Amino acid sequence: MRLSSSVKAALPFLCAFLLGSPLAFGAPLPKGATPVLQAMQAELDHSLSALKTQPTPPYFLSYEVTETRAISVTSAFGALVWSGESRNRALDVDLRVGSYDLDNTHPIRSGRGSTSDRLTGSTLVPVEDSPDAIRAVLWYQTDRKYKQAVEQLTRVKTNVTVKVEEEDKSADFSAEPAEVYAEAPRPFVVDKKAWEDKIRRYTAPFAKFGNIYQARAAFSGEVETRWYVNSEGTLLQTSEPGFRLFISASTKASNSDSLVSAGSVCWIEWKPQALAALPLPAT
Repeated sequence: MRLSSSVKAALPFLCAFLLGSPLAFGAPLPKGATPVLQAMQAELDHSLSALKTQPTPPYFLSYEVTETRAISVTSAFGALVWSGESRNRALDVDLRVGSYDLDNTHPIRSGRGSTSDRLTGSTLVPVEDSPDAIRAVLWYQTDRKYKQAVEQLTRVKTNVTVKVEEEDKSADFSAEPAEVYAEAPRPFVVDKKAWEDKIRRYTAPFAKFGNIYQARAAFSGEVETRWYVNSEGTLLQTSEPGFRLFISASTKASNSDSLVSAGSVCWIEWKPQALAALPLPAT
């Protein structure tokens, strides 16, 4: 069986991942660190160890994973128009080669903007706390980012050599003191069925009025949990909830067919229980 050139090029990195120690923790983990943060730190150590033997090793590497758990329920005139839940985790990798003074992110002065980045954007990672599955995604994206960074650095150095002296002599990056902090991920417990019933009841009374042309109630909730590790020793784990209830109605202006607000109200809380305690309209 013949292997493509891209597969052959990836084999050394794949072997390095498979042979890497899953317990190669360099920085001490904070108390309360979840399996996600543990996997990220283990893969950071492994990736740096595997890439340090390359001719142009990274001088900085960071991983950030953001998990968003969300719910949204909307009604109009006493009937549901939307009800759904979602959960995802997104990965962002920052890999730099060169030095703090000059690295692959340095703008190329060609009159066409800065150095291009073909791999911008986040990558989905498993929502289950499977260290092996999470590390596999991290390593694959690290490999891709590293190869691109080396190509970018070559273009940057060539551009700096042939262009006139730059006015901005500031460094491309700066070293920062390590920060270590971990808070427990906030629970995401929402009774969707109960909120569907509440949202219907909030808009049902508007159906009795012929001069109300739009009536909407929307409940939304989200818990965003972030994990961040970098090669300077920073390890962070934060979690922030937010829940919102919005009710509005619109009628027509007396001198036109344009809709105008007949009133709206909005509540924002950290816990869904606080919104659930709000009074409901009489049936």
